Amino acid sequence: AFSPLGFIACAAVGMFPSILGSLLLPGLLFSSGSSSNEDDEINSQDKSEIDRRILLLNSEYATLLEEHITPKMNDKVSNSEIYDSALNFLFKEEYSLERQFDSVLGNPDKSLSNCLDFMMEAKGWNKADTFWDHTLLHGNYFFRIKRNQFNKVSKETLMAICVGLGLTIRMVTKVFRKAGFTLQEHTDPDRVYVMILEFFPKISIDNFNNLLIRAGLKPLGTPIKEKSAEDTKTPTKRT
Repeated sequence: AFSPLGFIACAAVGMFPSILGSLLLPGLLFSSGSSSNEDDEINSQDKSEIDRRILLLNSEYATLLEEHITPKMNDKVSNSEIYDSALNFLFKEEYSLERQFDSVLGNPDKSLSNCLDFMMEAKGWNKADTFWDHTLLHGNYFFRIKRNQFNKVSKETLMAICVGLGLTIRMVTKVFRKAGFTLQEHTDPDRVYVMILEFFPKISIDNFNNLLIRAGLKPLGTPIKEKSAEDTKTPTKRT
């Protein structure tokens, strides 16, 4: 099982930007059924040397750490199982979705609205209220995307949607490129956006905004939720 607290702890110390860049391979699934030779090679290392960030990816192993029980003291957990669990987390189904999204973004026949709608559908965002919950943006933006009328947008609004969708910084960069934007990594607010997404991937819009506020920057989203009559309508998609 996945531990959300473990994910945040791992992200906070910068695990994902370095690991994902070197390990991402399509269609990989790992099991603890490795050969005895492989187990012997792994088990020859002291279990206490396993990076705690890897242990925190699994709620069971994270619980052991919280109880001050090192994996070495738990004979039921092998090193192979720990590493397999970490790899399975990295290559779970969300990576397959990211590859599909990457393909949609690269299709010149797909507009920015089409691309965002693809991910919104995949995330189950079928109501304006759900869109608001994840982005803090007015429902009108939701309907503009659904009607393929969201192809001219501000960087701040687009970033709010990217954060709400839980996109990695790599995919955010591609979405911005689709919209004709470039993230200015050495100039605020883009510099802070990039740093937050690098160290806290999949952070919620509320936590993202609180970090922006503490950095002296304007939070993302519509300042006040003002429901329009459209918010309760069923969206009509246009191609």
